[in-house]
Formats: sequence, structure tokens, C-alpha cells
Amino acid sequence: MIKVLHYVSIMNRAGQETFLMNMYRKIDRKKIQFGFLCTVDEEGDYDAEIKELGGEIYHFSLSAAGGAAGQIRNYKAVKHAFRKYTDEYDIIHIHNYHAFDMTLSAIAALRAGAKKVVVHSHNSSADYHMELHKVFRPIISHLPVTRLACTQDAGKWMYTTNDFQVISNGIDVEKFKYNSKIRDQVRTELGLKEKFVIGHVGRFETQKNHELIMKVFSQYAKEDEEAVLLLVGTGSLQDKIKATARSLKIEDRVNFLGVRSDINDLYQGMDLFFFPSLFEGLGIVAIEAQVAGLPCIFTKTLPKELDISDEIIRCNLNAGIEEWVAAIKKAKNLSKTSTRSDNIEKVRNAGFDAEYSMTCLTKVYLEKEQKK
Repeated sequence: MIKVLHYVSIMNRAGQETFLMNMYRKIDRKKIQFGFLCTVDEEGDYDAEIKELGGEIYHFSLSAAGGAAGQIRNYKAVKHAFRKYTDEYDIIHIHNYHAFDMTLSAIAALRAGAKKVVVHSHNSSADYHMELHKVFRPIISHLPVTRLACTQDAGKWMYTTNDFQVISNGIDVEKFKYNSKIRDQVRTELGLKEKFVIGHVGRFETQKNHELIMKVFSQYAKEDEEAVLLLVGTGSLQDKIKATARSLKIEDRVNFLGVRSDINDLYQGMDLFFFPSLFEGLGIVAIEAQVAGLPCIFTKTLPKELDISDEIIRCNLNAGIEEWVAAIKKAKNLSKTSTRSDNIEKVRNAGFDAEYSMTCLTKVYLEKEQKK
């Protein structure tokens, strides 16, 4: 059996973590088994399921101190953590958003004795340490590791070499296919029976651009009294966004649903998926929403791989509020003039089926093992 140790922050319901769970559920666990080394010392949303599937979870804490001293302390802590498990695990698979973090983690794994290291880029930009990112891109590109990325954009952003492989963030497409009965049930339970429901799924962090979501919805809601907004997720900016809703006097039309395990059902109850992120490696929730047959509004900066269905509208990040409102009106008209159905075959043909992604990832692990 090949044992793979995934290095992550915490196994919560976020993009890369959901991708890992999609792979873990599909992979042949008699041949390949996962463990998870988390840098946040608290229980994650997926921890219980990981244990049920036979995986191990390990936690340790990084220093919050800034500057060179803090980084050195963290590097030593990561190397020490890796050294504890290099004998037990055949492969260390590192998931970071930033070349600086990725490089230090990879070097720590190699110096801890890991013979097989995989690094995986999950984003196409960042909102911190950009100068350090530029400095460390060439280094991570020349280390003796296997380089992966969720899209071409994510790979080009992380590495200076083309020597990387794209593994699409595959999903369980059947889980998200459109179901009219579930739609009626969700809308009844949430009191949304006759409403026009605009939905968003994502962490309350700067990257997800909730401030814009609130401004656009506030303006649109003035013209559509049936419009409501569903926000799924949690994060450090949640209280601030709730305060924004109050200041805009739309708090009675915005539903903060928190972390949910039934996101697949919630998509059914929506009429439009609004995803104006500043940047994304991919944006796995945007794929899920399209399987459910939702019209979608994206920023033009998001990866082109997201354009799968025929009901995608793109707007410039710096567009005025009026352009975003017009996009919502256009999307509403799309939903009115077409019969809603799923996009399962289109998503599969685009390479986002979890079975296909799992096959590609399994091949990576087997190739690494053969080089032992």
C-alpha cells in the first residue's frame, strides 16, 4: 500500500480540502491511503469522515510571530513534523497557495528525509508577500519534486517552468445534478418559495469579494422586491459583512447560512450563482453550481476553464455597480427563458469528473512509487 501524507492548514469545507475529500472517497483505499498533517490545531469539518475512511489526522501549530525569526521557527516546526512521519508515509503531498510557503515546506520535507514530494498549486494569485512569491517561484520550480496545479493559470502563477501537470478539481457530478423535488423542498424550508434566489458559496475572506456582492445586491434589490441573497460559508470577515448588510438596510433579505454539509441541495434552491472573486486557482463551487444548472456570474479574471455551460456571464472586476446589476438581470432572463437542467455531460467532457481526476492523481502516486 502507498501512504500519502497531505500537508494542509485544516480540513474544512473549502476548495482544495473538498477536492482532497472527493479524491479520498473515490481512490482505491486498499492500494492508496491518505493521512493529513494540519497546521491548525483544531478539529476540521472533514476530520470525522477522514477517520471513518481509515485515514489519520495529525495537528501541530505554527508560530504567529512575523519577520525572519517567526519564519525560521515555523520552518523548523514543519521539518520536525515531517520527520515524525517520513518513515510511515511514502509520499508527502504539499498544498500551499504561495511560492514562499510552498518552497519552505518542500525543502523542509526533503531535509526531513522524504524521498518523494509532490507540490500542488491551488491558486492564481495572493493578497500577501507578493515580492517573496516572485523570489521563490524559480526555487520551487527547480527542486526535485513533482509539480501539480489545478489549472494552467495556477501552474503558471506558481512555477517558472512548464514542468507541471494539471489535475482538474473533479467533483462527484451525480451529487449536484438538478432535482426539482429537492429544489421545492429547500425553498420551502428556507421560506423562499416565490423568491428570486441569488447564491454564493465561499469563505468570508478578501479573496471572495463579499463587499462587492453586498453592494451589487443592495442596488439590484431596489428593483426586484422578490430578490434574496444566500451566503454559505464562514470566515474572519463574516461579522463585517453582516454589519455591511445592516448599514445597507438589506439584512432582512440576506441569509447567512454558515458552514453547511448540504451545499449540493442548496444549489437546487438557488436561481443564480454569483461568484465575483478577486482571484481563484479554479473555484470548485462554480463547477458544482453549473452541474446544478445555474446561470453564473464570474469576474473576467477567473480561469477560463470555468466556462462550461452556456449560461455564464463575465464582468470586469473594476466594472461599475450598474454593469453587475445588468448581469444579474440578464441571468434572471436566462433562467426564465430556458428549462433548467443539469450540465453533467458538459462537466464530464471538460474533465471535472472526480473519477477522472482520481485516475490522474493515482497515476502520479504510482509513478512516484516506481521511482523508489
